[in-house]
Amino acid sequence: MALSLVLAGCQARPGDAPTVEEPAKPKPKDSNEDKTEPTTDSKLREINIGVDEFDGNLNPHIVGNLGQSTMAVADLTLPSAFNRVGNRWMMNKDLLVKVDADNPDAPTEVTYTLRPHAQWSDGTPISGSDFQYLWDELRTQRIAENAAQYSKIDGIKVSGGGSKVRVSFSEPQEGWRQLFRHLLPSHIYRAEGQQFATMMDERSVASGGAYRVHAVDAGRGVIELQRNDRYWGSAPAATDKLILRAVPDVHTGAQMLRSGQLQMYAAYPAGLSALTLGEVPDVRGTQRDRKVQLNFALNLDSERMNQMAVRRAALAAIK
Repeated sequence: MALSLVLAGCQARPGDAPTVEEPAKPKPKDSNEDKTEPTTDSKLREINIGVDEFDGNLNPHIVGNLGQSTMAVADLTLPSAFNRVGNRWMMNKDLLVKVDADNPDAPTEVTYTLRPHAQWSDGTPISGSDFQYLWDELRTQRIAENAAQYSKIDGIKVSGGGSKVRVSFSEPQEGWRQLFRHLLPSHIYRAEGQQFATMMDERSVASGGAYRVHAVDAGRGVIELQRNDRYWGSAPAATDKLILRAVPDVHTGAQMLRSGQLQMYAAYPAGLSALTLGEVPDVRGTQRDRKVQLNFALNLDSERMNQMAVRRAALAAIK
């Protein structure tokens, strides 16, 4: 699925603006001389990004809740054992010291060693309890994404004060690197005992990424992320705020770019979108493919699907 990204006169991770000194010029006294215009550097401390409309549920583990806003917030705020880089899944070196698999291609046992400084934004260490919580929830929730994969985990043993996590599978797992993506703070969500489907409605209680969720207003279509000052990783946030704003259509997005209300706009290409956005001055556009898959989950509780031969025939008919 293609996604068009448009930047207007800024970078997604801007550095400090260069300083240019000019010869001093005499100027007449003015009553407004004490009023200073915001510098380019201060403007880029807050970046407004136009996105598709969203419903405010930030849980990235719910089937069908994989929109660009939800996944962008999850990537920026929730830690993962492995991150997707192009077509490969790479170990998250900010979260993990190492990963040992008895068979890298399709292991039956994997041991994760967490970095001692990895922590949630409230200061609580990220630990094996967070791995256990995600497994407990996703293997039992019918609405959970990747429930079938998590159900193949036989058990999780935590040692080393929570820093070592040993995961055992019931059978060899080829897609094991895709597990334990977007960990959730178990010390909060498990204690609250709220419904998994709604516990992240317009909120995310703690962050383990470079940014944290400060405010969500689904009615206004605004998600505000702020720098996570407790982030320990190698690439801390380069801006103080990222504000995601829901934009109803490409024409509105182009107008907001032109007026300076947006510094970036992410939209799915449709019709004359490229032409419309290309007419905005000082705008640079690019196109990226989102790695989106359509997965089928069979209802094993159904009498019609209780036989392996029937399930195989049903899946074969879809291919």
